[in-house]
Amino acid sequence: MMRSLWSGVSGLQSHQVAMDVEGDNISNVNTPGYKYSRANFSDMLSQTAKPATAPEGELGGKNAMQVGLGTQIISTQQVFTQGSLQTTDIWSDMAIQGEGFFIISPDGGLTKYYTRNGAFTRDVLGNFVDSNGYIVQGWMRDEDTGTIDPTVPVTNINIEPGLSMPAKPTTEIRYKGNLNIGEHIGTQSAAIYSLDSNHGWFDSAGNGILTADKLFAPTRAASTENDTSKNSLYMDSKNQVRLRERGVDMGVVYDEKGD
Repeated sequence: MMRSLWSGVSGLQSHQVAMDVEGDNISNVNTPGYKYSRANFSDMLSQTAKPATAPEGELGGKNAMQVGLGTQIISTQQVFTQGSLQTTDIWSDMAIQGEGFFIISPDGGLTKYYTRNGAFTRDVLGNFVDSNGYIVQGWMRDEDTGTIDPTVPVTNINIEPGLSMPAKPTTEIRYKGNLNIGEHIGTQSAAIYSLDSNHGWFDSAGNGILTADKLFAPTRAASTENDTSKNSLYMDSKNQVRLRERGVDMGVVYDEKGD
């Protein structure tokens, strides 16, 4: 009876330790980089009342008669599986997707620690540091070549205060889109100007007869489409300015590469 009671007590004590571990997990739910810990149980001891016997003659072998005497917590295991990523209000906060650790050092790299806590800031000297002041280690970009060499030893990550990169003008733009087959653009309806084959005049009535274009050339009876300095505009019923004829008739078609 006493043996069974003591076994039950050991189980309660072990489960109490497991509850303590779970309570610690709950208390660290808002700790950056913290995952969770897990208590591992193990059989404490088994008392052998009768040993096992080997087969003999016509009698088969028998297993030992053993009675367990309780359980214990053999270890507490840290689990580092990735959690959910969250946005913060600090631009220097970082997160690890997948496996891996950040390297931090309090003495320039002589001593290295590993953490998944990415709550970093910059000090007055431009060092990337954690909440303890340990500087984050990594590879810096080469100022001459602009590349990062991951084969060299890691060093302190330092971004000098006031450091800026010169702006570079855009030299090439690729645009890809589908041509609208109708005249409706969004919730509005706008007339698409025609790309005609006429040179030196504009067919405003659509009947092939030259008519005066008073809006575009009030002193002439014809508009010149190939005059790149002028566009023919008109005012629609919604008092919106629309393009009726461009200075040079040109149609643009994109291929599958956007050229």
